Amino acid sequence: MERKNIRKRLKLWIAITVLLCFVLIPSMICFAAEQPRRGGILVVGIQKDPSTLNPALTADMMTHHTMHEVFEGLVELDGGLNPQPGLADSWDFSPDGLRVTFHLAKNVRWHDGKPFTSKDVQFSLMEVAKKYSPVGAAVMANVRSIETPDEHTAIFLMRKVYAPLVTAMVPFNCPIIPRHLYEGTDILKNPHNVSNPIGTGAFKFKEWVRGDHMTFVRNDDYHKAGLPYLDRIIFQFITDPGARVLAFEKGEVDLLGSGACSMQDFKRLALLPNVTPSTTPGDTCVVMIAINQHDNKILANKKIRQAIYHGIDRQFISDKARYGVNPPLDTPIPNVFESFHNPNVKKYEYNPAKANKLLDEAGYPRDANGIRFKLRLVHEHGIGDGIVPTSQMIKPMLKKVGIEVEVVPMERPVMFEKAFKNYDFDLFTTSYGTKLDPAIGVSRAYTTESITGQPFSNVARYSNSEVDKLFEEAGETMDQKKRYRAYHKMQEILTEDLPYLWLYDFGNMDTQIAKSTFKNVFVTINSPEYTGVWWTGKK
Repeated sequence: MERKNIRKRLKLWIAITVLLCFVLIPSMICFAAEQPRRGGILVVGIQKDPSTLNPALTADMMTHHTMHEVFEGLVELDGGLNPQPGLADSWDFSPDGLRVTFHLAKNVRWHDGKPFTSKDVQFSLMEVAKKYSPVGAAVMANVRSIETPDEHTAIFLMRKVYAPLVTAMVPFNCPIIPRHLYEGTDILKNPHNVSNPIGTGAFKFKEWVRGDHMTFVRNDDYHKAGLPYLDRIIFQFITDPGARVLAFEKGEVDLLGSGACSMQDFKRLALLPNVTPSTTPGDTCVVMIAINQHDNKILANKKIRQAIYHGIDRQFISDKARYGVNPPLDTPIPNVFESFHNPNVKKYEYNPAKANKLLDEAGYPRDANGIRFKLRLVHEHGIGDGIVPTSQMIKPMLKKVGIEVEVVPMERPVMFEKAFKNYDFDLFTTSYGTKLDPAIGVSRAYTTESITGQPFSNVARYSNSEVDKLFEEAGETMDQKKRYRAYHKMQEILTEDLPYLWLYDFGNMDTQIAKSTFKNVFVTINSPEYTGVWWTGKK
């Protein structure tokens, strides 16, 4: 079913890239005769520095983008969402699904020369992911323990059947970190979180010049034969969106990473000669507005939340912020999950008259200046997924119904501290990746156990025991019909309660673009994968 959905998403991109055919078809014919070569430097333009060098502690995309080639997971996913060997060569399930055995790759070494073993898996997942990761914690909550009968076998003993377990073992959710460098330390304050990260991946960390760049060099002892091809990767931090695009056009940057390019610029750059646009939608992200109804008594009134939703023209936002590529969304589960998405939920169409009526009924009349009350909307500054223009568009929309909105952009570290940790907002425009299964990525925004103060957890602090139970039921069964029923009911409840307002969804890799002198780019899902990228030797 997911393969079918991915194909549907890919059709959308045909409209964008159709003019490329006359350029790409000849190059594809040449490519068939080309063979991967070693050497070359790939310069990747991204928005800003990572918040930490330990991907097990965060859902920060900048961390995962830069650290993906350093740290690995037990599995990777190919372009069809099929699990492929990572640090595990294979895996198998007991008949009841409560015992999952991962057979680990042999002859794997950490970048400091120490051997990788099943103890690293046990430590990383039970002591780090389970306790500190905003995504991994939800996954590992279903694992009772991990047995390590030998150095190359890790046996997961499950509390209950967990449908997406293998899919969840990708680096973004559950990266494996070195036990010998973290055990017995304060995990959150370990010096390797901010310098000299040691992984098992295809590239080794070389340097981090904060605010400028980060460099990685080839791991000549990588456990996958013949890989990687590149000599090094340089991540160039360019905070200004226009400057990133200009650097790409001038040849100073070879690839614009996830979220580094606006949809408008992507569509223009994709028509240039000698470029390769991504046609892989990646992990779907939902752009939504979190509502702080705990600290703001006005927003605690459901009529107010409904009025705000009716006052936002999501079609206009889709057309302008995402250039019509990503249609408006009505639920927390995007329709790419065809079997789980509920199209019959309560809808909140753009209707200023209805918004005004609800606001009047709630007891907030306009003052002499036409203002009913004021709200503070925060968002991350400099991100390229449409959040910035979306937030700016919402201000005049709500002004029409008497709500004065102060839009407050925040740099990522400030956002993590103020919005996610201290809940210092009224409205918060943000995006959450669905992580290829609602049990992994969607649940973390809505379940009570996900109210942790960590980035990209339940920032709305929504708590509903029935919703908790439905997420639990959907995650612990392999029966697709039961999952379908649970997720459909969950969406009905959430669209009634409105802890968030859902705006649109997009693939987090869907605006990546590279120079065609680099081959084998954009071939995986849910990861910035450069291990198999190679340089043609051409300028």
